[in-house]
Amino acid sequence: MGAWKRMVVAAMGTLLISGSALAGEEKQGKYQEGTGGAGMEKAEKKQAMKQEQNIIEKARAAGNFKTFLMAVDAAGLTEMLEEKGPFTVFAPTDEAFAKIPKAQLDALMEDKPRLKAVLLSHVVAGRVSEAQVRALKPGAEVRTAADTELTVEKKGEKLSIGGATVVQPGVQASNGIIHSVDKVILIPMK
Repeated sequence: MGAWKRMVVAAMGTLLISGSALAGEEKQGKYQEGTGGAGMEKAEKKQAMKQEQNIIEKARAAGNFKTFLMAVDAAGLTEMLEEKGPFTVFAPTDEAFAKIPKAQLDALMEDKPRLKAVLLSHVVAGRVSEAQVRALKPGAEVRTAADTELTVEKKGEKLSIGGATVVQPGVQASNGIIHSVDKVILIPMK
């Protein structure tokens, strides 16, 4: 084989090896055209974020927030909790809503301004973890999206906010965090 043919064969081998390496990276999601090595990691993170569920989707998937989701929809807050954020939601479970007498719950569901205020009293701006809430001093107050203040209390391992005990903390969502609570916080109207 002549020198020229050896160079062509060597070049072809290099191309085949390089091409198969890139193809392997594409299959693994590590290579994105035009981004180089630095963009590979960003592309993976972006894809993972798309797959993560928002607050509404997480609550729906949990299955124990049906009444909360109906109320959020009736108050016109669904879009806010799907897209914006980050938010921390102290979400009352179906059991929490069941503690409200039916006539009172029906009246609340019909009174849209009051319903919206009650639901927003369960929402805090930002992503607040259980550890951050626990780090607050007993009696500390947290400002809600309803512009009300709720008192944080701790008794042993129990953590409560506005009189509602956190029963399942720290459900992560793409636009915030959900802490399940055992009581609907019925704030007084201004």
